[in-house]
Amino acid sequence: MGKSFSIYVLLFFAISVRSQPNPLDLLVSRLFKDYNNFASPYANRRNSTSHVEVLISLSHAVIDNVNERDWTIGVLTLLTIRWVDPRLQWDPSLFDEIAEISVKESALWKPEIFLCKSAESTNVSPDFPSAMFDDFPFDVQQCQICYGLSGISGATVDLIDVPPARRDIVANSEWFFVGNISVEKRIAELNGVHKDRLNYNISLSRRSFFWVALIIVPTCLICIVALVGIFFAGEGKVIDNAVAIGLTTMTSLMLVVTILADSLAKADNLPGLGWFVLYDIGIVCVAAIVALVLDHSRSLAISSVKKKRQMNTWTTLLVSKRAYRAVRVILFIICIVGLALNVVLRWSANST
Repeated sequence: MGKSFSIYVLLFFAISVRSQPNPLDLLVSRLFKDYNNFASPYANRRNSTSHVEVLISLSHAVIDNVNERDWTIGVLTLLTIRWVDPRLQWDPSLFDEIAEISVKESALWKPEIFLCKSAESTNVSPDFPSAMFDDFPFDVQQCQICYGLSGISGATVDLIDVPPARRDIVANSEWFFVGNISVEKRIAELNGVHKDRLNYNISLSRRSFFWVALIIVPTCLICIVALVGIFFAGEGKVIDNAVAIGLTTMTSLMLVVTILADSLAKADNLPGLGWFVLYDIGIVCVAAIVALVLDHSRSLAISSVKKKRQMNTWTTLLVSKRAYRAVRVILFIICIVGLALNVVLRWSANST
């Protein structure tokens, strides 16, 4: 009898413990018993003035890629969305003081916040609204990330930005953020549907060291070396040197043009660096032509002197070796000043 009684009591105790329901399970069962995650809790035919507040907070942004040929950028963002679903309410005192629960995202109804450009896109691809590359590579681009929310049936939507306590903005190797992210709200009505938009405006500044070190500085050095060869070569090799140096310089700088053509969009206007390279090519070409014309004029002047024709001031100047060399030095200095002005004036507006 004693042994069988002990077993009976133990079994009864186990059964009685298992029969007590878990407060969390009870709460979840109650909340989702008749819950429909496909139906909006604000869709009410009797009351069409329901007001829905959807709070979003952009707390993290990372530049993923920049496609200047398409004038788009890719930004990875962390967006926190908060809204009230009146169907998910309970009294914590009835459920062991449980104040919050965690469930799968698929179990809930969610306001469909989408990117303004594409409601089906899952990647943030903000556009350059007015991409300006005149100051390239010292340019600052104004970009925009737009989130939208269309009116829910039977309700008025209010999309509200809530600034986070800290907003982390991470740049990449070529671009960095300038200033703070500003928010612009736009409201529109289309075919009876309320549309709310939040535009996050960001400013990106290019890290110009790469382009300065590998494009601007080498271009200037190539042009200076070319000018030295054109104006300070031996007098008997002016024509050969001018032609050879001109062709070599053109070939070297065309490589720079190819790099720019592959990197930037085919817009109506050349970027600042494109104009810079083009002007440098023009300066070297003009210098080569002037050197050829000057050498040919000196040859004619010397021939005229040998024939004992009447000499004028210009002929005397060309015949004199000292004056001839002085003219070449002056032309060289003018070309160097032109190269310097091309650098300074090209991007002086951007620096100011």
